[in-house]
Amino acid sequence: MGNAQTTPGLAGKEEIFFGVRERAFVKASAPPYKVNLTFDYSLGRFGALVRFVQFGHVLLYDYNVERNAYRDRLTTDVALSYSLTNQLRLSVGASNLFNEYPDFFNPQVTENGGAWDAVQMGSNGRFLFAKLQFRVSK
Repeated sequence: MGNAQTTPGLAGKEEIFFGVRERAFVKASAPPYKVNLTFDYSLGRFGALVRFVQFGHVLLYDYNVERNAYRDRLTTDVALSYSLTNQLRLSVGASNLFNEYPDFFNPQVTENGGAWDAVQMGSNGRFLFAKLQFRVSK
């Protein structure tokens, strides 16, 4: 990683305000790649959605300035829907269906004191949902 660019008044203090750990954390907010592949199909009143999201690896440094790598992860989202009327649609589904988590790290050295640092894929695992959508006609 390169040096932080600062104003002349902060010259020589770059590592104090924006050290290796902080630079890695900023870079981790956007993995080197994220790919979405979505299949969305409707037939009459029924609909189905399947989405695969591939998150690229992320490198972070803990409070001991040891490098931790969050490996690539693939999550799967699914949803089934039915249009009750032209304006009302009911959907049920799951985000992160197979309950993928980032790699586990020692909570005593992570940014937030939890088992994971804040990474784009999240760390909450599977999320089940039901939603009712109402569309207003113009």
